[in-house]
Amino acid sequence: MTDERIKCPKCEKLSVPKLWIRHRAFAHDETDHLCPYCGVVMYTNGGGPTKSSVIVICSVVVITIVSALITGVTNEPAVMSHQNVTTAPSKKYQITHDDLLSSQRAVDRYNIEVTHLEESIKRESTSYLLERVEDMRNQKEQYQAIIKLYYEERKTGE
Repeated sequence: MTDERIKCPKCEKLSVPKLWIRHRAFAHDETDHLCPYCGVVMYTNGGGPTKSSVIVICSVVVITIVSALITGVTNEPAVMSHQNVTTAPSKKYQITHDDLLSSQRAVDRYNIEVTHLEESIKRESTSYLLERVEDMRNQKEQYQAIIKLYYEERKTGE
């Protein structure tokens, strides 16, 4: 017959551990083995994610990536709401006054950022800085196209 007693790391007595089972929502149950004399956790069994939780998490990640690729992701909300302004000027857009103000603020912000980046490029020119300036100029042009369309709509509407 085998001895099922274990030596406690704290009190160093041989004992049969008492079990404390912790139930988890998205993980397997964990079982703590406690010393009946001093109450220290001698060791833990179980735990880890369940198969269903891994499947759910992976599905959410995949769906998020696919939807981002399908819809097209941009960091600029005004460009997102008027993505085709510069590519399809023949379509009629209703650009609001809020869009105009947002676009003007974005153009001002890009002017400042481009100026700072150009100063950095004068000190040390890197490919990253050059690409960043080019991206900002392109985004600024998109906002300027929104502003231009806003005033054209007002001119033709009068």
